[in-house]
Parts: sequence; structure tokens; C-alpha cells
Amino acid sequence: MLTYDDYKPIRNRIRKFRGNELLLLAVKQLHDIYDAPRERVSYWRPWDLMRIIEWIIDDGNFDNTRKQPDINTLADLMNRINELETRLPNEYSGTSQFIRVLVHQQFLYQRSAPVKDLARQLAIFGEARTPKGISEKFEAQVKVPLKTYLAVNMLLGSQILIAHKMFIPSSCLESLYPVYGRPVVTRSVELLSETFEGARARIRAAKDKIKDFDARFQAPTALQRRPFLREPDRMICLSPSLLVDLLRFSAFDLFREVGGSDAASHLGEAFEDYIARVLEFTGMEHRTERHLRARYPGRKVTDFAIPSENATVLVEAKAIETSRLAQASPDERVLVQHIRSSVLKAVGQGLAAASAISASPDDVLAGHVDEFFLLVVTMKDLHLGPGQGLIQGPVEAEIREAAKGLDMDLVPRENTFFCTVEELEFLVDACATSGVSMASVLRRARQANADPATRRLHLSQHFEAQGLPTRVLPLLVQLFQRFGEEVKIEIAAKLPGAVAPVK
Repeated sequence: MLTYDDYKPIRNRIRKFRGNELLLLAVKQLHDIYDAPRERVSYWRPWDLMRIIEWIIDDGNFDNTRKQPDINTLADLMNRINELETRLPNEYSGTSQFIRVLVHQQFLYQRSAPVKDLARQLAIFGEARTPKGISEKFEAQVKVPLKTYLAVNMLLGSQILIAHKMFIPSSCLESLYPVYGRPVVTRSVELLSETFEGARARIRAAKDKIKDFDARFQAPTALQRRPFLREPDRMICLSPSLLVDLLRFSAFDLFREVGGSDAASHLGEAFEDYIARVLEFTGMEHRTERHLRARYPGRKVTDFAIPSENATVLVEAKAIETSRLAQASPDERVLVQHIRSSVLKAVGQGLAAASAISASPDDVLAGHVDEFFLLVVTMKDLHLGPGQGLIQGPVEAEIREAAKGLDMDLVPRENTFFCTVEELEFLVDACATSGVSMASVLRRARQANADPATRRLHLSQHFEAQGLPTRVLPLLVQLFQRFGEEVKIEIAAKLPGAVAPVK
């Protein structure tokens, strides 16, 4: 297991060199390996390069009298990391938890372009059919209109991801002032970036929340939501992958951060409404929570119930995420404690809904009560794995106790899947376009998960194995194209002759 004493030689090595130049070397390497062949990335591991960047900011020496570093200096630090002895897999509470920790640390560097994710945020925040006005709430709390914030995100992101730049000069930001106004652009930039001192403070605050040094080493970077370092004359993008990850959830993360005590309620309603739009767009027959509550007054129900063959697929949406501690802890109990009031509660809701529906199905669900499946849908991937991996031992006992006599076999743990909203989009779109039923897809996934050799962490991995298409939902394509045109028109109106870098 890794300790702080194991890190000290690396810290001392970092302090021998000029921190600002060593930092830029690591940043350049992260840009160079973005979309690089796997064999190159296998040596220059982006999560370790990002860890080096954090160490430089936290412990580096920025005295110009120090040695000048070069690429060999960086390679030496990578080799030293290779020699560190971190916690072994058998020192975690289980194999599943070991895998979750690795996935949380590494998967954020393997994401694709965030076009569909930007569109999804537009749908959730900008077009929600909810009475609470989440778009207005966003603007009131963030001090930037939602669409303007996402437009600035997209325009700055295009400079890095399309123009392949490492720096965004102040002149580029100033060119947006006539379009959106200086205060709005400045505020948007502040929400995407940190000054050097701000980054150091963020890193140190994150350290304080994870006392176990080995877990801290394995945790996702503390700068995950701030991919830019802000200097007086430019912004430095620390990693294109971090930027992609930020753009995928920027409005979601920001609203959770500054939205106040009722942010969760606003997000939950808007998220549920978005899933309803997806089901409607694909023509998927379903019953909503409102209908289920009216039919089964006083009973716990799920957000949606979807008839499929002789089964009903229950869907419960949870707009939550896990903390860095839960993502990095070797003890699964820390994760369970974190999701107890949301994800595990959803399992109980599924059991209650299945009990009510099986006893008295309506005209839509009649003939679909031989079997029940439960999809617990989150915005971000919590990497919880299939139900039989999480719902066992103390967790299963706790759910059973909370279920108060409900038949656990109505929704057996192997019929429970934890998935992202993107995976749900893939699933309903594939069912709508290929003619395959949702129940048959889930039955095949259940069968594969029964064998450790074919078990998968993510539901979407079963889609590939089953040959299902996983295209971007046309609803999101339409939203993004419309938004891109709106941005172009706005820029053209205020900056004649300018061309917005939108693709």
C-alpha cells in the first residue's frame, strides 16, 4: 500500500526542476497523446501525467534558478510512478470495488467528442417541461444564461479540440465580448478555470477529504471540473480529455455546485422529464410516475413502467453522482453509504412498483407481469456494475428490511441494471429501430452476467455483444444542429464577417 513516504523521493525530484517548465512539459505531453495510438498511451498514461501536474502545482518549486527539465525528466517521473507499490487487488473489499476505482480514475481520458452531451444538457436545462423553471434558476445562481454558458463552452472547446491548441490567448476571449458582453464571458471563463493559486487550493482541499494516501493516488484528478489554468494573458488547457469530460456535464456539475439546497429537486424533475421526452421521441409505450401514483395511491412507484413482451421494465431516474472518496475508497461500504439514499432507495421503489403492478395491472401493462426488470438511470456513470454484483450480503439484507415484506423475487437482483441516460438512449433507440424488444435485450444481458467470463460492468457492453446499434439519438442531433446555427447567427449579427468555429 502506498504511503506519503513512498511519494517523497518523487516530490524531491520534482523540486529540483523549474516548476513552470516541468508543468508545461507534462501538459504538452497530454495534448500530444490525445487520440494517440494505444501503445503510446500505455507508457504516457494520462492519469499519471495528470497526477504529476497536480504534484507540480502542489509541491513544485517555481524558482528559475532550478534545473531546466526536458522530456527525459518527465519520463523519469513516469518510471518512478511505475515503481510505486500501490494497494493490491486483494486488499480491496472485493474485485468489483477494485475495478470501479480503476475505471473512475482512467475512463475519463477515453471519452469521445461531447456533441451529444452538450445537446442533452440543452434538453435537460433549456427545454425542460417542468414548473420550477430550471433554466431561470440556473441563470439566477450562475449569473450567466444557460445557452450563453454552453455557447462559450463550445466555442472555447473548439479551439482546443478542433483547432488543436494548447493555449487560448486573452485576445480570443476578448473577441467574444461584443457577442456576449465582457461580464458574461469573464464569468464563464472563471467557471471553467482556476488561477494557479486557485488550482493549488483545490488540490489541497481534495487531499484533506481523502486521508488514505493510496486512495488519494488512485482518485480522479481534483482538477476534473477545472481543465484550464488561467494566466493574465492566456488560458492553458491542462488536458483535452479533461475538457471533453467537463463539456459533457458542465451545466449539470455547475448547477449542483451552486444551485442551492433545492438543486437536487430541480435536477431530478428536469432529468425525469428528459427521459419522458426520449421515450416519446422513440415511440416507446410507457406509463409515467403520475399515472402510476394515480392508479396506486399511497404506494411507492417508479418514474416509468414500460411494457415489453410479457414483462414490464421499470425505470427510476436519479440525478446523482458519487464523491471522489466513494470513487477511490478500497472499501465498498463507503460507496454503499454514499448511494444508500438514492440508488439503493430506487431498488426498493422498484420492488414496491412491481408488487402494485403485478396485483392490478392497467390496460397498458396487463399481460406484461410475468417478469419485471429495473433500470436505475443516472446522468453520470457510477460504474456500479450489474445488480447481482452490488445487491448482495449486507446491501441485500438492508433492501429486504426496507422492503417490509415485499417479495424480493418480483425484481431479482440479476434483473436490476444500473445504467447511464446515454445507455438508456441507446437501448430505446435500438428497440425502436431494429424491432428487438427491451425485455429480450435485458434477458440476454442477464444470461451473460450469470457467467463471470461474460459478465460486463456496463450495460452498453452487452449492446455491442448483441450487435445492437448505438447511434446518437436523432433528438440530440437535431438539438445540437439547431443550437449551432443559433450560435452562428448570433455571432454573425454582432461580428459581421466572423465565422463561428462550430462543427
